[in-house]
Amino acid sequence: MKFKLLIISLLSAVCASASGSVSTGLCHGIALPGADRFNRVRTTSKGPNDVISRGSAQALARISATGSNLFGYCVYTASGGNIGWQEITMNGRPRTIWTDWNGSGSPTMKAGWMRDGRVCGISSMEVFGMVLSYSYQEADATTGSIIVNRPIDISPSNLSGYFTCATYCPEDGRVYGYGLSADGRAHVFKSADARLNEFRIIRIIEDSAQCSSLTWNASDGKLAGINNAGQLVEISRTDGSQKVLMEVDVPDWKPYLTGLVFSPNDDCYLWNANTYANGVEGSYIYALETSARRNVLLHTFDNAEEFSFMVTTDVAVSDEAPGRPAFVSSSFTGASLTGTLRFTMPDKLRDGTSLAGKSIAWTTAIDGKKVSEGTAVGGTQIAVEFKNVEQGLRVFTLTPSYSGRQGLPAAWCAWVGNDHPAMPLDVVLDDTHLSWKAVTTGEHAGYVDAASMQYDVYLNDTFLGTTSSTSYTVKYPEGTAVANYRAKVVARCAGLESQPGYSNAVIRGDALTLPMTIAPTQEQTGLVQYADADGDGSGWSVAEYDERPVFMSAITMEGNANDWLFMPKFAVTDKSAVFSISINAALVDAGFPDGRLRIALGTEASPAGMTRVIASDIKLASQSFTTLTYLFTIPEDMRSSDQFFIGINATTPDKTIYAAYVRDIKVEATDFTPDAPMAVSGASATPAPQGGLSASIAVRIPALTVAGDTIPASEIMEVTARGKYTASATGHPGEEVKINIPTVQGVNKISIYASRKVDLKIIDGTEEYVEVYTGVGVPGMVGSLQGNVTADNMGVELRWTAPDGPIKGDWLDYSTLVYSLYTVGTSSWVPVQEIGSGIFSYTYRMPEGSKLQNKYFGIVCSNEAGMAEELRALQFEVGIPLRLPLSENFAGGKANLEPLTYATSSAYSAGRWMISDPKVYKDFMANESGVALIGYPSRKDSKGKVSLPKFSTLGMTDATLAISAWTGEQAQKIEVWGECFGMEEPVKVGEIIPVGEGWKSFSFELPESLLGKDWVSLSLTVDYASTSDCVAVESYSLTTVSGIGNVESSDLSVMPGEGRITFAGKGRVEVYALSGVALFTGEADGILALPLAKGVYLVRFGARTAKVAIR
Repeated sequence: MKFKLLIISLLSAVCASASGSVSTGLCHGIALPGADRFNRVRTTSKGPNDVISRGSAQALARISATGSNLFGYCVYTASGGNIGWQEITMNGRPRTIWTDWNGSGSPTMKAGWMRDGRVCGISSMEVFGMVLSYSYQEADATTGSIIVNRPIDISPSNLSGYFTCATYCPEDGRVYGYGLSADGRAHVFKSADARLNEFRIIRIIEDSAQCSSLTWNASDGKLAGINNAGQLVEISRTDGSQKVLMEVDVPDWKPYLTGLVFSPNDDCYLWNANTYANGVEGSYIYALETSARRNVLLHTFDNAEEFSFMVTTDVAVSDEAPGRPAFVSSSFTGASLTGTLRFTMPDKLRDGTSLAGKSIAWTTAIDGKKVSEGTAVGGTQIAVEFKNVEQGLRVFTLTPSYSGRQGLPAAWCAWVGNDHPAMPLDVVLDDTHLSWKAVTTGEHAGYVDAASMQYDVYLNDTFLGTTSSTSYTVKYPEGTAVANYRAKVVARCAGLESQPGYSNAVIRGDALTLPMTIAPTQEQTGLVQYADADGDGSGWSVAEYDERPVFMSAITMEGNANDWLFMPKFAVTDKSAVFSISINAALVDAGFPDGRLRIALGTEASPAGMTRVIASDIKLASQSFTTLTYLFTIPEDMRSSDQFFIGINATTPDKTIYAAYVRDIKVEATDFTPDAPMAVSGASATPAPQGGLSASIAVRIPALTVAGDTIPASEIMEVTARGKYTASATGHPGEEVKINIPTVQGVNKISIYASRKVDLKIIDGTEEYVEVYTGVGVPGMVGSLQGNVTADNMGVELRWTAPDGPIKGDWLDYSTLVYSLYTVGTSSWVPVQEIGSGIFSYTYRMPEGSKLQNKYFGIVCSNEAGMAEELRALQFEVGIPLRLPLSENFAGGKANLEPLTYATSSAYSAGRWMISDPKVYKDFMANESGVALIGYPSRKDSKGKVSLPKFSTLGMTDATLAISAWTGEQAQKIEVWGECFGMEEPVKVGEIIPVGEGWKSFSFELPESLLGKDWVSLSLTVDYASTSDCVAVESYSLTTVSGIGNVESSDLSVMPGEGRITFAGKGRVEVYALSGVALFTGEADGILALPLAKGVYLVRFGARTAKVAIR
């Protein structure tokens, strides 16, 4: 069972999950702190009648002038195209190589790289910061066949394997990237092995240092990325530090996860930049030239294609190779397929060595196919003729080589021969004509004969004719229902066609007849019209909800919205009839309910044309869809029209966030007459006291008819309420009446309508509805919960009070409330014991032999009406306490003695703890082990607390706590507190005062009050004055010298002496310092004497461990 949870404890989970640890790769809602910054909700930002430019009429769309081999994983297209592995071709149009999932709403590769001919990376599905699927994948680069698909084990308490972005370094065979620390409390730069099995934190980072694009530059052996500050940075694999190479400076850029790759052929980075402004998103390829510190826009994607990562198969060039030649000029003109290109040969090697006077070999190629070769002197200009080149977009390259080393090519990319005409622009359709701008250029900036340009004209893909003019007379079909018409124009020249240019939409045809239902279907989305009455550039749009289209009002952030949605025109046969309109509406977010809807009728689809208000001030209260129905008549002054429109208006007050969904709009004639009364108003319902099964309904009788006429004040009208039972009352128009109606236990939905008698005939009005809960209420959460562990730490004693009241209904019979104990199972709260009624305490015992653990215990109450939706819970550290001696050095980057409990109650909510390399946190805190428990604050003037695992001191007359802690720069005082069963207040054990000496050891004798106890709990507390303050513990141990002397096992005896330990017998022997450092490991066979300095040591021999003192 799932509950809303209110936890009163020293520790609560950083990330909430209903399912806990993930072993199958399917994470049921693991919440990641701040992770949703890289995720977007895709919505249709334009109405169906808007035109989205294809962008193909721009000047030469070059991805890379040198024809670099560029590939990327496409995760989004505005047109809903293929998702998967694509080649980014010379003309900028991605070519799909394979798809593994189509469309949105499925896992996609959020980060990736090429390794051993495979596309490798992290496949995930994340929505609003919730991880639903997360795994490591390898796929065949050619076919897309999945070779490896292994879930990565992440959970709210272990996010080590979670990366926001990552890339692969072939130099050391490791993956590097950005993500979260294991506990989710810090943003980090980290690494993993090639298949993401083990993870290492390298550096804790600020938010601005996170990168959303990342790549490995094989040319200089460096990692590079785009950080949140908008900088291209070089990233150290050793310590995660960043060196700024340049500012990317792209207007409206957003740090979405996109591809970045270093192109050795272009000697620069190629970056897929994404922008978002005024509801419009864009996607581009930029060249980032670090030497000149500038960016160059190479391409604008037609459908806002977004690539999560990009790779190139081109290889780096040696510094001993010649420099790049320079392209000088071309003699290709008109439609000619023959021309001469001029180049200047390099005069230096890439390392700067002069090539003046040296003979350099060169090779030319077209689209990578060799054409000619020769030699030339360095620094001189050469001319190369190309004959009978195949018509099309061609990449001409001249590649130099010297002493067997090939340099980077010079390149010229152009359309040779007749080009495709550019897409016709400014295509405008009206009631009779179509017009467009003359096409005079080529789609790829190549040659076209503008004088011979012809245009094919289509209407809704039906061919109308061909013309050499830039306008066309359009005739729409007659006698057909209203439809959406869009024209397209295709330019033709020299046997080549342009991309089609699309017009605006025009809605033409006969009015729809009643009943009219606009669901909407996909076709119906093109029949509605919009008006942005507030002029802010946004308005109603088509969104998707429950896998079907719905209308959504503009999401206003500042308020003052005024936007209209107009249904298709309709006609009626009886203009004097009474009609109804119903809509199914819901809030987009129930947290922002302050906008209003209005429904109106008009004879034209414009705000000014909506002259008959049907319903106003409609306030939605829920994200659940509600059907609203209203009656209306057509006023006399509108009856001369043959067509009518329904408009839905969304408005918001100033400084208000609001958005609404609307669907299932239905208009139909009714059997009501114009004399029928309007709906009742002000309906409310009050349940009977003491859980009685009845309700009092209060309503105001309508004073108007559905035609808007006043009902005589002397008329007596009846109001009927109907649920499972029916009741009624009478009164005059405009009066408030009350109706007492029998009800059932629980929620009652009651319809209410008014009736009047006209010419001896009873005429009913339309219904209104109220809901009322009657009977026994559903109990709320228990009022309070307290508890403590038992003396042996194997049980908890819980005490609670009754709930303050019901969460549903108005009355509780407290004597019938049943209380139950719940605890957390493998994936959710599970019942442990029904305790009973009138009982307010319970003692729970752990199963025999239970290991020490943190465990939640919750109390929930129920009755005949149902169970509380919330439980109150406490967390306790219960189980068998650990036995001394204990030693912890956080080996492996984790707590080896468990549980280590971080306090998160309100007093310590700003305290943060992690186990990591202290050098990563602060360079000056480096230690030999490379790991420590580190505490730091999230805000100044705050506190932190961590509790060590409980341990037993039974039979002991002494115990010592030894701690090695950081006492140098920025270190704060650590206070050590202890408590045991029966103590009212903890006792102070000691304090660690920073002395400016770096890592230093401290020891504290436990006070007598903590000796001879079943369990003892020690806590470390710290006060932080500044966010730069910190504490760190690299190891601790708990030891006792109680009863030290000769120790024997079945095979060995141990005899401490002056300056030595003597072992007699046969078996394995291990000797450790109290710090955990191994001093001797080996085998004893007879007599073994080990010389040791004065002190106390841990000795392991046979099956025993003991502490031995040397004099």
